[in-house]
Amino acid sequence: VEKSFNIKNISSFALYFNFVAEAVGTKNQNGLRGFTFIPDEGSIEPGQKLTVRVMFCPDHPSEDYFESFLIEVPNQWNPKRMYLKGACWDRQMYVKVDHPFVWPEKFPHEVDEALSFLSPDFSERKRIVLEFMKEADNIPEDKKHLCTKRSILIGNCKLNDPKSEKGGTFEITMGKDELNCFSCDVPKGNVNAGLENKVTFTFNHPPTDPIISEIEALQGIGQWVEVACEGKITGGFIFPGAPDVYFFDIVLRAYVQQI
Repeated sequence: VEKSFNIKNISSFALYFNFVAEAVGTKNQNGLRGFTFIPDEGSIEPGQKLTVRVMFCPDHPSEDYFESFLIEVPNQWNPKRMYLKGACWDRQMYVKVDHPFVWPEKFPHEVDEALSFLSPDFSERKRIVLEFMKEADNIPEDKKHLCTKRSILIGNCKLNDPKSEKGGTFEITMGKDELNCFSCDVPKGNVNAGLENKVTFTFNHPPTDPIISEIEALQGIGQWVEVACEGKITGGFIFPGAPDVYFFDIVLRAYVQQI
């Protein structure tokens, strides 16, 4: 996969630059970097710009490839940083939690993964837990939606060889919901190569238990409830030996004021 960005020299003299990695996620098992810059250093004349190509070349499945780096320029007073993130799956169709990007306040430690890719276990089921935030007065405005809505992304990778690309489908079966408080906006659909479908689950707060409402000492008392759902994705390019249908689990978890 290849992307690019431009660096422009707005000063009145030539500038030398290079890239300095400050945090790195999953590393390739072959020892090569997951992200490669072309070029990774150089000089830019005054008023000119340079296009830098970024190649993402993972060698095993992971959703934690990332790199935060400094564009280092001598004597710069306003340092510029960039963040790259990538993912690799063992099939063309994939599912992941929808996490809109926010620049991390701190980066996780380097990811240490087992060599499971040497002998992939196609029977392993992915388990996604979507926890709806418990309502409170101090929740930041940009996170209040997480009290009632959580989403996943079901996508279909764009392959380098278009002839190998195949469309895919998905289906989500909701589990037993005794309080009838969870719903899914897109329980099934099709996904073409290079696209993602956003599937949103909504938590509808059930009425507060009358006992809790009437007794002041019980205000805020409740319990966490869970509903287990099953999802499946079908189609897309798969490696020999892998089943065409891949099942995964989704656990919806929320706090209700019920006893």
